[in-house]
Amino acid sequence: MNLFFLCLSTLVLLYMAGNAYYVAFKKYDEEDDFILEDSTIFSFFFGVLLLLIEKIFPQSIYMYVFKVCSFLFGSIMVGIVILVWVLFY
Repeated sequence: MNLFFLCLSTLVLLYMAGNAYYVAFKKYDEEDDFILEDSTIFSFFFGVLLLLIEKIFPQSIYMYVFKVCSFLFGSIMVGIVILVWVLFY
């Protein structure tokens, strides 16, 4: 794989992981819906994830479950970056 595409894919995946970690470690605010200020596919993903978790889990634990899912998503993205570098460099 070309080094340019390897670096480009790394930047995109680390951007996704950074957004996931931002949501996971952000301080909880009652009015906050954890959707980022920009309207990207990541904001849509986290909005849908939050909506599903609110409907499935009780009010007392849904925020913890959402933050854990966000952390796992970020960790998976970092793992994919490491895997891509190991396989294609």
